[in-house]
Amino acid sequence: MAVVLGAVAALAALLAPAAASASAPVDTTVPATASPVTTGRGSTTTSRAPARCEPVPPVAVQFTGAAVRVDGGGARFRIDDVRVGDPELEGTEVDVTYLRDARFLRAGTGYLVTVARDAESGAYLSKVRTLRGTDERCVAIDPIYTYRGDGSTIDTGVFSGLKGTRNKVLRAVLLPLGAAVGLLLALVIVKWTLILLGRGVRRLVRGPVRP
Repeated sequence: MAVVLGAVAALAALLAPAAASASAPVDTTVPATASPVTTGRGSTTTSRAPARCEPVPPVAVQFTGAAVRVDGGGARFRIDDVRVGDPELEGTEVDVTYLRDARFLRAGTGYLVTVARDAESGAYLSKVRTLRGTDERCVAIDPIYTYRGDGSTIDTGVFSGLKGTRNKVLRAVLLPLGAAVGLLLALVIVKWTLILLGRGVRRLVRGPVRP
C-alpha cells in the first residue's frame, strides 16, 4: 500500500508543473509603439516599400511655427513648439530650404514642418508637393513634408503662387491694357478732328453755296 501511495505522489508531483503552466494566463498585450512622426501622405502601415523608392532621410526636427520670411528657394520660421528633435530650438528661428516649393508658403502663416538635414551642407530641407508619378507607397513612408498648422495639405494649385500679389498682377495687366485703350481713343479723336477740320476748310475755300 505504501508503495502505491508513493507512486501516486510521485506522479502528482510530475504533473503539477504542466497543469500550472497550462492554467496560467498568457500575456497578449501588444507593446506600445511610438506614434508616427507626422500625419504622412498615405497609409501609416508599415508595408514594405518598393525597391525603386528613394531612400527616406531621417527626420531631424519636426516643429510648429510661423513663417517669418519667404524668399527665393527657402523660408525662415519662428519655432513655437518642437515635436521631434532638440527642444532647445523652441523660440528660435531656423531657415528651411524648399527650392521651387517656397512659392506656396506665406509669411505670417503657421505651419507644421518636418525637416531632414542635408548631409553635405547641413541645411534643413523640406517640401510641399509630391513629385508627379511618385509611387503612393513611396509617399506613404516619406515624412519630410510641410503642412498647414492644422495638419492639412498646402494648396499647390496653378494660381496659388499668385496669392498675396494680386494687386501687382492686376496692375501689371490692367495698366498696359488701359494705356493701349487710351491711345486708341486718342487716335480716333485726332482722326475725326482732322476730318471735321478738313471739311470746314473746304467749305471756306469753296465759299457759300448759291441757290
